[in-house]
Amino acid sequence: MLPAFQTITALLPGVQIGILSNTDEDTVTAAVKHTGLLVQYIMSSERAHCYKPNPEIFRMAMRELGISSRECLYIGNSIGDIAGASAASISSVFINRDHKQLPEAYHETPVLNSLIQLDPVLRDHSKLY
Repeated sequence: MLPAFQTITALLPGVQIGILSNTDEDTVTAAVKHTGLLVQYIMSSERAHCYKPNPEIFRMAMRELGISSRECLYIGNSIGDIAGASAASISSVFINRDHKQLPEAYHETPVLNSLIQLDPVLRDHSKLY
């Protein structure tokens, strides 16, 4: 298991980990299987009939999971995806491997250089539940 996934499951026991992907269902499912990632949910753009950053892909995932935006934390590496999550009222973490400037509109979004840095952000997020 990847260290970031270990951190998530340790800090947030029972949390559902999902993937929202701008690819087709077969491709993302094969990639998850190949890497051995332990995810409970996959939403593809193929199934949603839209692509991130369209907030509808985020809303559809929440509807299918039966959860509210307050129960979600989106972790993404695209400024556009952060915008889509925000438009769906989902808190986000921006993984900024390319050292891009996050627009001022998202000044409350934590910015990390790596998934390994998730621990303190998840600790803060876990206090909401």
